[in-house]
Amino acid sequence: MNKEQNITQRQKEIFEDIADIGISQTVKSLSKITGRNWHIYNKRTEFYDLEKSWKIFPFDDSMKFGGELVFKGEIPMSFLCVFPQKSVKSLTQYINAQVDLQSSQKPKLQEMTVAEVSNILSNSFLGVIANELKMSMLIATPNVSVGSDGYLLKKAVSKAGLKSGYVLANTLTIQSENLIMTTMFVVVISEQSLKTLVSKIDSLKTSKKKDFRMF
Repeated sequence: MNKEQNITQRQKEIFEDIADIGISQTVKSLSKITGRNWHIYNKRTEFYDLEKSWKIFPFDDSMKFGGELVFKGEIPMSFLCVFPQKSVKSLTQYINAQVDLQSSQKPKLQEMTVAEVSNILSNSFLGVIANELKMSMLIATPNVSVGSDGYLLKKAVSKAGLKSGYVLANTLTIQSENLIMTTMFVVVISEQSLKTLVSKIDSLKTSKKKDFRMF
């Protein structure tokens, strides 16, 4: 049985809407931090059950940076931001364009860049939920790793303590002047947590007679 059948189209749409709004907020935050305009050049969103994701996130020889964060509040979920090494190197150099970087400094700065962007993406997502539900949602500092898509996802899922659930994967290409950066923002959540989240939002919207998409 396809586990995605346990989730309604409405539940998927709200989860995807939260990501859309959060990503838009991330672009604004990057613009403030760098002092340059950022734009979403391309975006693809996919939703599937965790079991299926192991076939989509390969365990291969590709080495990518991953920023992992876990939220353990009332609606627990895990976040993973995956960056190709080329994007990380370009972004690090772009942000530190006015600094004469030594070779010994670059690995640490690249790790800090991954952590910072991962933190912005994840907190922007949580910020949408916190704002809608009028609740505080704090998240731990990102942990940065290097490995394949499958390896990075496995670590994120393990830290969240999930054996089943759903994956929302947003593949983004964002641009600022002559820099184009690719990243994949992944949210992993249990079926119960997703249903609880949507139920809370729907309940609030019903009382306000306002649709979430109008936020």
